[in-house]
Amino acid sequence: QVRLVSDSGIFTAHCDYPMIETVEVGSPARAAGLGAGDTILAYNGKDVVAQAVNYPQLLMPGKVVRIRVRREGKMRDVPVTVSGRAPDRADFG
Repeated sequence: QVRLVSDSGIFTAHCDYPMIETVEVGSPARAAGLGAGDTILAYNGKDVVAQAVNYPQLLMPGKVVRIRVRREGKMRDVPVTVSGRAPDRADFG
């Protein structure tokens, strides 16, 4: 992944589709059904490899983000409601 800084924000460009390593118990991601081993393909219908992602803008508390994942060869869209950020946890958990 590459981090890009511009006047319109901080963006992350992915060279490959990221795989979820762990999901915290009690997190919005866990509540939505995301799990370790899921591969993230898109956020809100936008391919994560085809374009850079502005995570600070995407992960606004209260916002619903539709995450397309691949699990065991099958695709599915998972709506996740972003929560406020805990001190040592990503917004998806």
